[in-house]
Amino acid sequence: MRDKELLSVVERFSRLLLLKEVGVNGLSKLRKAKVVIVGCGATGSHIAELLVRSGVRNLRLIDGDYVDEKNLYRTTLFTEEDAAKALPKAVACANRLRLIDHSVMAEPVVDRLTSSNVEELLKGFDIIVDGTDNFLTRFLINDYSVKHGIPWVMSGVEQWYGNVWLIHPVGSNPCLRCVFPKLPETVGNACNILGVLPTAVTMAATISATLVIKHVLGLGGEEGLERTLYTFDLKRSDFYKVRVTKNPSCEVCVHKKFRYLSNDFSHEVAQPICGTRAVEITPPQKIRLNLKALANKIKVGRVLAVSEYSVKVKVTPEISVVVFSNGRAIVDGITDVAKALTIYEAVTGIKLRDS
Repeated sequence: MRDKELLSVVERFSRLLLLKEVGVNGLSKLRKAKVVIVGCGATGSHIAELLVRSGVRNLRLIDGDYVDEKNLYRTTLFTEEDAAKALPKAVACANRLRLIDHSVMAEPVVDRLTSSNVEELLKGFDIIVDGTDNFLTRFLINDYSVKHGIPWVMSGVEQWYGNVWLIHPVGSNPCLRCVFPKLPETVGNACNILGVLPTAVTMAATISATLVIKHVLGLGGEEGLERTLYTFDLKRSDFYKVRVTKNPSCEVCVHKKFRYLSNDFSHEVAQPICGTRAVEITPPQKIRLNLKALANKIKVGRVLAVSEYSVKVKVTPEISVVVFSNGRAIVDGITDVAKALTIYEAVTGIKLRDS
C-alpha cells in the first residue's frame, strides 16, 4: 500500500483505530477479510453497508431479486431510481458500497443460491452472512458451512422481533440443524407474510455485522460466541442471550448428511413467491440473454426499464415482468403459475412448455 493510500485509510478509520480491540492489526484483518452475503434485501444490504463502513472491502453479494418500491422503507441503500430501473438488488447494493468506499471490491451475483451453484459461489470466503430470511437457503448454507468448516451468521427478522447467531460448527459447537432439525411449516419470506419494522431489520443487521467483525478480529471466544443465540423484542424492549448446545443426534454436524447440497428443494421451473402476488420462473437450462436486443423486440406490453442486468415490462396495469440476463424472471401481480408461464413465454419468446 502506497504512503498516500495508507494515509487516506488511516484518516478514514481514525476513530475505529482508537479502539484497543481493533488498532492497526485489527483494521488490517478487516481489510483482508473475505465476506459473502447471501441475500441483499433489507437485512443483507444493511449488513453490507455496516461492514464496509467498518473497513471490510472484499465482498460477494448474491441475490436473484430486483429493487421494488416495497423494499425502500426498510433499507438505507436503495433509492427510488433503483426501483424505477428494476436494478437487481445485488447490483444496486454493490453500486452504493463503491460510493461509500471507492476501494471496495463488491462483486454482485444476480442469481439465487442453489445446490447447483453453492460450491462455486461460496468457495474461498472467510465467513458467510445470511440476509435471506429463508429457511431453505439457510439449510443449504448450513450444509456447506458444516462440510467445509466455514462460519456463517444467521439473521432472522419478523414484525418487532429478531434472532441472530454466529454459527461455526467445528468441534463441540452446534449447527443450525441442532436447533431446527426440520424445516418450519412456513418456509417463505416471513417479512412478506407478517410484516417487519424497519428498526428491527437495522437491529438484526447491527448485531450480525458486529458478530462478523468480532469473528474476524478473533474476539468473543471466552463468552462462547458460537454458542450464543441473540434474540430481541423491540415492542417490549427486551434483549436475550440464549445458550445453544450441540445435538448429539444432529443429521448434519454429527452424522454429516448434507441433503441440501445434493438436492434442490427450493422450487420448480415456476412457483409463486411466498407471501407475495408474484411468480418466479427459472428455466431448467442455462440461458444467456442479450437484454437490449430482447427489449427491442418485445411485442407484449411496454418496456419500462432496460439495463445490462434486467428488463422490466409492464404487461397490464396490474402485471409486470422483470427478466434477468440468465433467463430468470419474476412475474409480479399474479399468483397463477400457468398464466405466469404464458406471460413469460410471450414476453421473452422462450418456450418452457411443450405445445
